[in-house]
Amino acid sequence: PLIGHIALIADRGQIELVKAIAAMPQKPHILFVGRGEKENQLKELITQLNLNEQVHFSGYLDQVRLTEAYHTIDVAFCAQAGNDASVRAALEAMSSALPVMAVQTESLQELIDNSCGYPIIDRSPDTIRQTIEMWLHDSAQAVSQKGQNARKVILEQHNFHNEASKTCQLYYDCL
Repeated sequence: PLIGHIALIADRGQIELVKAIAAMPQKPHILFVGRGEKENQLKELITQLNLNEQVHFSGYLDQVRLTEAYHTIDVAFCAQAGNDASVRAALEAMSSALPVMAVQTESLQELIDNSCGYPIIDRSPDTIRQTIEMWLHDSAQAVSQKGQNARKVILEQHNFHNEASKTCQLYYDCL
């Protein structure tokens, strides 16, 4: 099983995710997509925890390779919204029919529920580990259904028309 984390490597839940995996007897793999100022610190922790075989780094990817990465991973992990608060990685994963494990903060708590992913109540490694174990114990059909539901949310609620309408409405409300 492969968990994907697509984000700037800068205190975006990477350390907690690695610690969660370290505490598991059966360790899934992690793919970190991105770079950042905490990358070396994260790599040092991975080495200390003897997880070099389970954790992989791709750096930044162009659009084609990023799409391929989403089709390679089995579930996406998001611990917080990015700098622009868009939760773009969660939206991209959902549009790729992937369930999302998301810490219930900011806009992630509005986006991810049990129908389309795995809500995580807090950012502690133990809670993240419990959520990963829940995902691993779900049937392939249940995981697939969550992914299909995630894609449906994108197509029905977060499509370009709806997003443009919300943006225009915000502008009108500010007048």
